[in-house]
Amino acid sequence: MDVRLGAEASMKVSLLARAWGVDAEGVVLRLLEHFEGADEQAPAGPATGLVAVHALYSGHKVPGEYDPESQSLVILSGPAQGRYKTPSGAATAVLQAYNPEVAPHRNGWSFWVVDATGARLQSLRRVRTTAAESEEREKNEHGG
Repeated sequence: MDVRLGAEASMKVSLLARAWGVDAEGVVLRLLEHFEGADEQAPAGPATGLVAVHALYSGHKVPGEYDPESQSLVILSGPAQGRYKTPSGAATAVLQAYNPEVAPHRNGWSFWVVDATGARLQSLRRVRTTAAESEEREKNEHGG
């Protein structure tokens, strides 16, 4: 079966293919596998809630795991391997390891890519609130 894509869809498939290191067919298969497995996967608990991510920098694919609970990131291998308090801290370590001549400051939320979706880590970002802010919001929502 041949599938024809419009210009925008074709560009997006090409982008995913480059990010994942596969051809167009590989992109379609990966997306279908993700879609098919969505119903089978149990909700992630605290121990299994890690999200596989990667960064592509200076010809290197850097694997990592993002912890949504603590918003920390672990680089699994390479010269920047280790645990970082924030995605930006991990991004800075990658730049320092692979290209120490550049200013190492990067927004980690846009630097890291979620393996399962190809979306930037920003897509999983949540806003931290204090207990007092949460309490105030709840009180306002319930007319208190």
